[in-house]
Amino acid sequence: MMNVLILVLSARREPWRALMDTQMETWDKSHPQTITRYYCGKSDDDNMFVWNSPHLTESLEDVSPRTIEAFEKSLELDNWDYLARPHSSTYVHKANLVKFCETLPTTNVLCGIETGGDRSFIWGGGHFLFSRDVIERMVENKDKWNRNIMDDQSVTEMAKLLEIPVTPGRTATVNLQPDGSYLTLVYNHGENFTHSDFEGIGEKLDGHFYVRCKHDPDRTVDLKIMSELHKHWK
Repeated sequence: MMNVLILVLSARREPWRALMDTQMETWDKSHPQTITRYYCGKSDDDNMFVWNSPHLTESLEDVSPRTIEAFEKSLELDNWDYLARPHSSTYVHKANLVKFCETLPTTNVLCGIETGGDRSFIWGGGHFLFSRDVIERMVENKDKWNRNIMDDQSVTEMAKLLEIPVTPGRTATVNLQPDGSYLTLVYNHGENFTHSDFEGIGEKLDGHFYVRCKHDPDRTVDLKIMSELHKHWK
């Protein structure tokens, strides 16, 4: 049976603590083909779901080194074939994620959303999906990992170095509008749409598995969107 490790970039300080708690309470329920781990910087919290790095802080400057460290630690777990890397403001539909992975090759997989332009990179907000062998190769070359830039750029540089092709990923973002409605943008599968509530959202997001809920002016909106998705997206 094919299995997926969901490795969530997070932190045990606000607003990320509340986001992690909400993820655990909503989408991160048991699924027979998934394992979830959250990786954070140095913390006194010994929550069983969290990998705390004893070497790194929870500052943005340490996100990239925390990521390669988490990739290395993930290989201590035997029973997974793909690694999904969302972040703290992401809602993950586990059943759809597994279904999508079942369509992929077994090796040399790196799915993501590329920004385009002269300095194109794989957008972290669009999330990542890797086959296990790609993570193994990145860890084998961890001395070449760029720790001085954000993790999405580090992933991009490593993929180029190892000649790993990037396959277009699937991502949706739910954006709260000034009038209180929502604009959901979808990438590489389906059409954008506006909505006033979340009734029937599952039909509109058919085939998607990552939804970015980030609302920078008020991060409690992230929590509300995750809760609404959990109620209506079965």
